Amino acid sequence: MTVENQLAKAKADRTLTETERQRIAKEILDATKDVCKEIITDGQRALNLATKMEAEAAKNYRLSQSELDQSSAVRAEAESYRTRVLAEVDKEAKEYIDLAKSTIDKECLSLRTQAAQEAQRILGQVELMKTAVQEELETQKIYTDAARIKVSSDELLSKLRAIQSDPDYPDGSEEDGEPSGTEVNKDQLAFTLEQTALTENGVTDDVLSEEYGPELEVPASDSPELDTAVVEPKEGQNGKKNSRKASTAK
Repeated sequence: MTVENQLAKAKADRTLTETERQRIAKEILDATKDVCKEIITDGQRALNLATKMEAEAAKNYRLSQSELDQSSAVRAEAESYRTRVLAEVDKEAKEYIDLAKSTIDKECLSLRTQAAQEAQRILGQVELMKTAVQEELETQKIYTDAARIKVSSDELLSKLRAIQSDPDYPDGSEEDGEPSGTEVNKDQLAFTLEQTALTENGVTDDVLSEEYGPELEVPASDSPELDTAVVEPKEGQNGKKNSRKASTAK
């Protein structure tokens, strides 16, 4: 084989090798392009997904922030409502306690007033009863004094009548012109009888005036009248009954 043939064969091999190299390079380039396209497609898909996720994350953040702000507002409103409710409850409780205390004070004052009025009424009844009893005792005392004075006057009258009926009773005076002792006794007895009659007539008014006076006038009240038993005195020696009204009339 000549050199030319070898050279031609070498060129042919070189051409074939270059063609094969270009084919392989083209295949590699095509394969690389396909892989790069897939990678780009996957990357774009991943980028789109990431963008979408980022948008969703931003949306969720905004929603979360909005919910947080709303929750904060609700919490602040709830805290304000709680404070207002507690203040209203405290105010109403204080007003209720003050009202209850005022009502209790009024009821206690009313009860104390009623008790004081009742005690005053009972005390007034007791005073009336005491006055009535004292008046009755004084009336009995007046009756006793009047009876005693009546007995004394009757005794003096009997003595005077006995003296006047005595046959030895002198009618004139002694020779020297001076009154006798018997005449003096007669005058004394007459004076005593006169004073006794005056005393008997005015003893009731004097005793009532001295013992009671205008204080016996008890003003009318709502208290019921006291029933006091009036003791009927016994008949005196003159055959008439001594009564409280008769004594007062004298």
